[in-house]
Amino acid sequence: AKNAQEAHEAIRPTDLFRTPQDVAAYLDRDQLGLYELIWKRTVASQMESAVLDQVTVDIASGDKTVQLRATGSVVKFSIIEVLQRRNYVRIDRKRFIP
Repeated sequence: AKNAQEAHEAIRPTDLFRTPQDVAAYLDRDQLGLYELIWKRTVASQMESAVLDQVTVDIASGDKTVQLRATGSVVKFSIIEVLQRRNYVRIDRKRFIP
């Protein structure tokens, strides 16, 4: 496991300015799909973190013998979602297809 971190960091584009569109002519369909995935994830890893809205609700019974807590979060902004949706068609507010 010592080299696990190093191994996955080695999988990245040699030049971020070689976009998937730039190398498409030199790759078959599977290679292009893999390159596009790696390129998008690499670019996204260098960008701002996601912004989340978090809400916590505490509910207690009248005599306080039962207490419940519900926590939820909603992604307000995620650059990786922006990159993934770039070439997708919107189905509805939250769903996209290639």
